[in-house]
Parts: sequence; structure tokens; C-alpha cells
Amino acid sequence: MDIKRAAQLIEETLVNGIILVSVKEKIEYNVKILEVVLDGNIDSSNLEETHLEIASKIDSLLDDDAYLEVTTPGLESPINSIEQLQNNTNKYIYFESDVYCGNADLLEVNLTNQTISVSVNLKGRYKKMEVQYSMIKNLRNAVKF
Repeated sequence: MDIKRAAQLIEETLVNGIILVSVKEKIEYNVKILEVVLDGNIDSSNLEETHLEIASKIDSLLDDDAYLEVTTPGLESPINSIEQLQNNTNKYIYFESDVYCGNADLLEVNLTNQTISVSVNLKGRYKKMEVQYSMIKNLRNAVKF
């Protein structure tokens, strides 16, 4: 299967803030699966419809003995790029850097300066911080309790 072509067709299918995270082939229990991971504005209300749209778009590329799996990365999924981070503005994240390590509210992502603005809780007081994206060592979505 041509993964790059499949990814291109899937990208063309996505609307309403849904973004493609990855496309890969895998084998589980001797079954070939094309795994498509989506993020952004995707939830249980639009996952089935999106799955059907993707299936119809890439059906000719999918091997006859392969299955299509459309999924999301989960609640505490890793964030792998600044562009992906930008899609998480106004959400709760966890990151590690030299200046701070912990959870924060993501306020803004500046692609030009490659910086993020966050609000962190330091001993009961909220502080706004600006952090260079290149200084972030670990970054993921977080769940606020």
C-alpha cells in the first residue's frame, strides 16, 4: 500500500478542525490493518462518519485482506510538533523544560517566534510564562482533575 498517497487522500477528506496525526500499516493477530490516527475536533459524534468518508476515499488503495482502523491518540497523547501544539490552544497540557516542569493551561502558540504562552499554578497563584518551543523536552495533552 502507498502510505503517502493514502495520507494525502485522507488529508483531503478531513474537515472541521480534524487533523491527521499518523497513518501506518500494522499486523495484529495475523490481520493486516491500516491504522489512521486523527486528532483535533474528533469525538464519538463524528468518528463513524469520518471513518466512512476515509474508507470510501482510500478503498482502491486498501488491500483486499486489510482492515481500516480509524482512532484517536487518547486523552494524554504526546504532542509532536508546534503545529500540533497550536491545535491545543486553550487546553490543558503537561510539559518539561529547564524553566518549568508540570501541567499548564496553553494560552497561545506563536509560530513566528517559536514560543508558547502558558498559565501555571505556582503554590496557589497563577503565573503567565513564555517558553521557547525548542527548550521543551517532553510535551503531551493532560487531563485536569
